[in-house]
Amino acid sequence: MPRVALLKKTEPAALNSKGGRPTRTAAIERDIRLLDAASSLFLDRGFDATSINAVAELARVSKPTFYGQYGDKRRLSRQCCVERLIGSGTDGPCRRDPIN
Repeated sequence: MPRVALLKKTEPAALNSKGGRPTRTAAIERDIRLLDAASSLFLDRGFDATSINAVAELARVSKPTFYGQYGDKRRLSRQCCVERLIGSGTDGPCRRDPIN
């Protein structure tokens, strides 16, 4: 079952919003898409062959959004590992304890 289905739908996701800060639900869905896209590409292509462009495109986010959330590919890969090791439960991707 996709992790997005585990989210509580308390507010609609703002996938087609007109800009600004996303809702909490939309932000969690975005993070899940980023981590799922990155995990898939890292496993399929390897770390060195996976580009930020490919992750952003697959996750349907802009590069500035990616860099604002994770900073670089290394931090993203570490967060993917954390996700695999401890999972996200129903609160979304490990937002409680991000890697700095």
